[in-house]
Amino acid sequence: MYDRQQTNRPNPGNWILWLLIGLLLTSFGCKFKSGRTPGEEGQFEFYEPNTYPADKWFSQEGFDAPIAVGSEVDVSVTWLTYADDKVVGCLLHSGETEDPEILEVIAIGFGAGPNTLVRLKALKEGSTRLHINTSCSPAGSGTEVSDSVVLTTAVPTHATFTLKESPAIISSNSKGYSLRPDASVTYEAKIFRDDQLLIGFNLLEWQYDESLLRMEPTESETMTPETPLWDPVPTTSTVNTQEFTGLGISGETTVTTHMGGSRDIATLSEDDPMNMEVIASRLDLEEPSIISIPITEFTPEDTYFRLDVTDMEGRTVVPSWNDKAESKVELIEGDFKHFEVTKASSHYTIEACAGSGVVQITYMGMEATLPIDVFPGIDDSICDEE
Repeated sequence: MYDRQQTNRPNPGNWILWLLIGLLLTSFGCKFKSGRTPGEEGQFEFYEPNTYPADKWFSQEGFDAPIAVGSEVDVSVTWLTYADDKVVGCLLHSGETEDPEILEVIAIGFGAGPNTLVRLKALKEGSTRLHINTSCSPAGSGTEVSDSVVLTTAVPTHATFTLKESPAIISSNSKGYSLRPDASVTYEAKIFRDDQLLIGFNLLEWQYDESLLRMEPTESETMTPETPLWDPVPTTSTVNTQEFTGLGISGETTVTTHMGGSRDIATLSEDDPMNMEVIASRLDLEEPSIISIPITEFTPEDTYFRLDVTDMEGRTVVPSWNDKAESKVELIEGDFKHFEVTKASSHYTIEACAGSGVVQITYMGMEATLPIDVFPGIDDSICDEE
């Protein structure tokens, strides 16, 4: 173990973090949707507890958006309210809709906090009220408190979906993506009535080539009318996403849904040839910004880098977990007093005393060797030790 000293070269990783923070701060002027709808009696706020694409926690659209006919939706409530001039906790007692032909209660989960919810099925277009009854007290039983909310449904016209970004998919590629054996991608779908975004899940039917891809079970656990009433509800999850995994057979397919949207994707076998590039992240002080540059040798500016792999058609290759776990960046020749490689997400960082040598990179069954020449400037307290 040793204590690092500040170097005379900015750390690209820190600059990336501060640039992202700056972008977040500039977005504060945008209109924020809380996703919570006050009850008609003013006792609770109602919200959809699941996370939809682009949401961070629960649905930010909430019940300001109509529910897609044919879909399911969860309704949860803030479980603290006032009773007898005191803040009390509440347990769900019952829930029902005025018109079950529009919205049918298909399951109820009794409990406190996120385990208090009602699952509804949207059957036809219209509006109806959902009434809930709770028992509230410091112990969760006692004073009955009721509230209601008006919910609207709409017949959807179409859906769209996009590829979810991940450490393996850090930027768009106009030529598309290829999946290594057992590698996965996730698509995030949105459902619309014309230009109006709708909420609701368990609606989309996905179509794809089953000889090339495997569709993974969704995160959302479905409650059924047979769910024991006093059992905890399954934890809320990310909905309207679908993960696909490559089966290790070379080919190309198009993923679609019965409501529209399509994305082309290729799959690779273990023997398919690929190309690998080492991409260094450098700090551009004029912007300021981080620029990515392909390199064939390591210099003091190039010790923060990632590995980009493409297939023979130029598509980005998505690695499997095994590909990532088995990747190696190691010094095979050199006279460094200290040499260390660390990995965070998709990037690698080299820390070294002054010296020169050869670095070998092993990734997805490929190997590459790059010379490295680190002159004084990337120093460290360990470099000065006798």
